Amino acid sequence: MKKMAAKFATSLVGIVFVILISSASGLVTPAEEHSIEDVTREGLDKLLDTKAFMAVYWYARNCKRSENILKDMELIDDDAKKSNIEFVKINDKRFGKSFGVKKFPALTFFRDREIYIFDGDLKDEEAVLDFITDEDNMAMPDKIEDVNAEQLISIVETDPFVTVFFYDESKISSKALEHMEDIDDETDAFHIRFLRINDAELADDYSLPRIPCLVFFRREIPIVYAGDMNDENEMLEWLIKNQSSADDDDVLESANGEQLEIMVENVDNLMIYFYDNTRMSTKILDVMETIDDDCDSMDVVFVAVKDKALAAKYNVDEFPTLMFFENQIPSVYDGELENPEEILAWIADLLTGADIEQVTNDILDKFISTKSYLAVVFFKEDDPNSAAALDILEEIDDDLDE
Repeated sequence: MKKMAAKFATSLVGIVFVILISSASGLVTPAEEHSIEDVTREGLDKLLDTKAFMAVYWYARNCKRSENILKDMELIDDDAKKSNIEFVKINDKRFGKSFGVKKFPALTFFRDREIYIFDGDLKDEEAVLDFITDEDNMAMPDKIEDVNAEQLISIVETDPFVTVFFYDESKISSKALEHMEDIDDETDAFHIRFLRINDAELADDYSLPRIPCLVFFRREIPIVYAGDMNDENEMLEWLIKNQSSADDDDVLESANGEQLEIMVENVDNLMIYFYDNTRMSTKILDVMETIDDDCDSMDVVFVAVKDKALAAKYNVDEFPTLMFFENQIPSVYDGELENPEEILAWIADLLTGADIEQVTNDILDKFISTKSYLAVVFFKEDDPNSAAALDILEEIDDDLDE
């Protein structure tokens, strides 16, 4: 009897020991770190109503390829979440086909129910991550991307030019946000990423003077906008100037058609060097790059354009040509392009209003058709009477501006 009791007690201890180990195991074994949530058709439909950005992995049951690719997907799940992207998986071929998914397994990205289907190699983790975090895919029409503190810091560390609108729930913030969203597309043209964040603690960490506040991060260095947040032209000009003065190298920044149009409309003082492939143009380009820093110090944005079709839109048909826009009014430099000191003196005269703008016939025709009031002086080069008349008229030029 004693032997049986001892045997029973030993068995009981063994059972208890196994139970304890099992229980302890249950307590310390965490759920898989990299686990993508499995959802149903109804669950996905609800998520699409509430989430702005979603990555969806469509898999097939009892499919080794689906299982292997899922392991790769789970490795980038955390990166997706850092970019504010919800990542889920679903086994529903019929529902997938309703979105245009024809092959399984498949990866799709949803932006407000608008679907993008990945057509690359699903085993290529880098390509998959690039696809679901692609700025073009995440760009919301007339909507600035809303982020949290962790996402903002990550983006600022990786993107060279980032504009951040710090806001709160006030009416002032709401009004300012409307103006921010009006210039969001223009900043995209200059590859400036635009974000917004409602985080008083982070704003305090950056010692921001007020909320709402606009901050431009130029290679991680924050620059606070001190102007009027209801003045879209002023904000856009401020961003363009801060970006154009970012490079320490003496290299003249190139501009495309979209960028040039935005700059002419919004930058008060803009100088453009139009050039082609000739040896003379290349030689003069070297000269222009020596005065780029001087232009920055004079608060002048200086860019280069190597596009004859684009130059023609600004009535330029001779190369090289130097043109200065002051409040959208163009002036063509007719001096010696190899003389940087003479060019800088010409710019200084334009900025102080010492000279009347000299224009081409085409630009004059444009002014006549668009301006309500216009005074034009026709003169002869190297003519003493013309020179004397110009001296007198330039004295009243500022009065006419007023």
